[in-house]
Amino acid sequence: MYFAFLLTIATGAAYFLFAPRRFDFLSVFFFSGVLYSSPAIVGSIAFRRFGGTFVYTTEAYVIIISFFVVLLIGTIAHDVICRGARPPRDLEGADDQDYFTLMAVAGILLGAGCLAVVILRDSQLMLAEPVKAIMLEGMDSRFYSYYAIFTLHAILAAYLSRRPVIFAAAAALGLCDLWIGFRFVAVMSVIGILVAGSRRILKPLYRRWIFCTVGAAMTFVLVLVRRFYFAIKYQEWTRLDDETEDYFMDVMTQGTPIGEVIGPSLLFLGSIGAEVDLGYRHVVSALPSLVPLLERIRGGVEILTYNDYVQEPVLGVPATIIGYGESNFGSWYAVGGIFGVIFFSCCYTGLVILLMSLMRRARLSCTLYLTWLPILTFYNFRNDFYHMAAYSKLVVMIWILLAAFAAVVTLCRAPASPRAAPRPTCP
Repeated sequence: MYFAFLLTIATGAAYFLFAPRRFDFLSVFFFSGVLYSSPAIVGSIAFRRFGGTFVYTTEAYVIIISFFVVLLIGTIAHDVICRGARPPRDLEGADDQDYFTLMAVAGILLGAGCLAVVILRDSQLMLAEPVKAIMLEGMDSRFYSYYAIFTLHAILAAYLSRRPVIFAAAAALGLCDLWIGFRFVAVMSVIGILVAGSRRILKPLYRRWIFCTVGAAMTFVLVLVRRFYFAIKYQEWTRLDDETEDYFMDVMTQGTPIGEVIGPSLLFLGSIGAEVDLGYRHVVSALPSLVPLLERIRGGVEILTYNDYVQEPVLGVPATIIGYGESNFGSWYAVGGIFGVIFFSCCYTGLVILLMSLMRRARLSCTLYLTWLPILTFYNFRNDFYHMAAYSKLVVMIWILLAAFAAVVTLCRAPASPRAAPRPTCP
């Protein structure tokens, strides 16, 4: 199965690189999947921190291959069906740009307010490492999540508004997330902007070598920065030497230059080896996270994530050690075996294609899809159903708030006009 896995990856890469198609969120979905499956190229993961080695079994390769086959079939079907579709027009209307400007300004102000609440509750946040910051008693992770999503909406709305000053202000607010040590806002913003900027370019990706180089370098640096960032930030040069040595050792033993993919891979392999069986209760218990405020109405009932079942019970890693993430592959395998993974892959790929189709026809709702789809196609690999549902709910709710504000202000200040302005479509 190892060679079948390599053949599947090579076939998918050839299609996404050489087929005359736009760089879209299906491309992001595929290359993100390759990134998070990169340890499978080596075939095992040396768990140096706690000892032991996890080997990719035939079953693990079948699960990964199933996902890529479903994604590739869905992508080809999407490209064939949409081949005759007209390319999306640019957002050129002045009214639309004013609308996006209002969304960006509201997002900046509300995002800054949420960040201020977090900092006022814990003045050490800007100096602490992310894992330690999360563990600090004064930090309210809910408000930090609000800040991140508000800022992400603001950055993408500012990009669509084509107002450099507003975009610079939104980007500066996003850099606070990077300064603290997280990369969520930066990575999701880069992906959204790369896709939005490619909406009218229909040619093979390999011919856009500048775009590929810049995009891959920016994403790689943003994902990799956490490994060395704090040693440089605090000028701990001995720690930097140790981190550098550990980094090259990890690359040789784990098959990937990015450590963030190791945690989800370990959880995935751990659940297969231990034959973790969650049943459908894991999915059902996460459904309340889709309904606003329902979790609070239920009295704050604790919901166990996939990580809670695997990290400490199976891997033996204390639950107090944060950073291993989740694994959608592992969670759906624990729910329904290989058929559960195939079911998840089909539904999830279908959802991405549906949202892309809606985005192509959208106008003022562009920021919703440009914010939501990077999370679905990139962040999905280190989360489970519960976290993705919670993120999706938060993205949609905040977009509704910002869109309602922009719409009300636009209607209040719009002069009466006998002719309506042309309504361009979204990328």
